[in-house]
Amino acid sequence: MSSKDLRSGNSFIDDNHKDLLDNIDFIASSVRDSWDQRAFESDVRCFIVDLENHFSHEEVILKAAGFSDLDIHSMKHRELSLQLRMDSYYMQGLEDSIRFLGSLRTKIFSHEMFEDQNYWPLFENEYPAEELLIPWSAELATGDPETDKHHRALVNHINRLHLQFRISSDRHYAYRELRHLYEYSKFHFSEEEHSLDNKLRPGHRANHEFLLIDLSRVIDEVRSGKFQLVNIGDYLKYWLINHIQTFDIPSFLQND
Repeated sequence: MSSKDLRSGNSFIDDNHKDLLDNIDFIASSVRDSWDQRAFESDVRCFIVDLENHFSHEEVILKAAGFSDLDIHSMKHRELSLQLRMDSYYMQGLEDSIRFLGSLRTKIFSHEMFEDQNYWPLFENEYPAEELLIPWSAELATGDPETDKHHRALVNHINRLHLQFRISSDRHYAYRELRHLYEYSKFHFSEEEHSLDNKLRPGHRANHEFLLIDLSRVIDEVRSGKFQLVNIGDYLKYWLINHIQTFDIPSFLQND
């Protein structure tokens, strides 16, 4: 298995995902470096077309692979595409465009994090539970369905990173995938804080901030050549589990 196969297990889909994220970064840099309303609108239209083409390609593959929830997944594609087209109609200047880009990145990450993981098993051999870094168990459940869905997605992502780091020494790939984990985690923490609102335990939000800062430092160290990749899982495991058990589970128990 090559490093590019990690995300979904299908290299064509993974290349599409990477191109979409790279395109968002390109548009963001264009906005930051040389703002132009017409150019931005054109870039966004092209991005949405590329996204819809990707959805079409992905559905062809998933149908052929026998994905049982294809109708539901396809509907999520249509909803996301329509939402982005509607949002793009209301961009009236630099501030609106910056907000749109933030929303765009969030929507793409959310879809990949929570929806695309449903078809990962189609393209890989299931790993025995004993090979997983973090087997999902009742000890990690908060009792809140949406939060547990987020946590399962993060656990799945960390498990796959760990398994890949056991067979790959590609640091460029590791840096990119860890940055994605950072973005996913940042999105999850924001959603969790919104869900709990004034029920957040003392130190909960501060711990989110600390975790992101420390993960970012580890990612930079990995990029610079520090640490053996095979050992990164031993950091990620405790990075996530301690927070779930120390802050999340007590917060949601208190919220019942």
